[in-house]
Amino acid sequence: MAVTATPLTTIPTRFGLLATPGFAVAMAVMLLNDLVLKATFHNALTGKLSDFSGVFVFCLFLIGCCPRLAWCGCLLGAALFAWWKTPWSAPVISAWNQLGW
Repeated sequence: MAVTATPLTTIPTRFGLLATPGFAVAMAVMLLNDLVLKATFHNALTGKLSDFSGVFVFCLFLIGCCPRLAWCGCLLGAALFAWWKTPWSAPVISAWNQLGW
């Protein structure tokens, strides 16, 4: 029995977002930035590049998983990300790190 690749056109519509050029470019930018650019330049631009591409990828993923809650999920994801970058999240991060997983 031969194994054949599934063409991207057969991916369910809601997960089709994960096969778009926007998702692919955002993932490539995030990976390139995290694996190469941060080590080479390590400046404010490389930090923000990861932030924006990560939020974009996360929003597309949420839209694919829960299309009915797309805007709510994206706004909640962006708000949680903004909170995560503030000092208010430090106790939660410390508690998580103490779990030792």
